Amino acid sequence: MMANKNFAVFVITFQRNSILEQTILQLFDQSFPPQHVLIIDNNPIQLAQDVAKKLSHLPVAYYAMGYNSGPAGAAKKGLE
Repeated sequence: MMANKNFAVFVITFQRNSILEQTILQLFDQSFPPQHVLIIDNNPIQLAQDVAKKLSHLPVAYYAMGYNSGPAGAAKKGLE
C-alpha cells in the first residue's frame, strides 16, 4: 500500500519575478507535483503578487512579508 504523499511547498522570493513564474510552473510539471504552492514575498513593493495573480488557475497562494525578512524570516512564515 502506498503512503499518502501529499505535500505543499513555499517559494521565498525577493525581486526575482523574471524567474518566479517559470519556477512555479516547473514545480507543477514534476511527476509528483505539490498540492499547493505558497509564494512568500520579501520585497516591500510586493512585485511577486502579479505572478500569483497570473497563476491563479493553479493552487498558488501569496503572502507579503512587508519587508525583507531574509531567508530565515520568510521560511519561518512558510512553515507556520
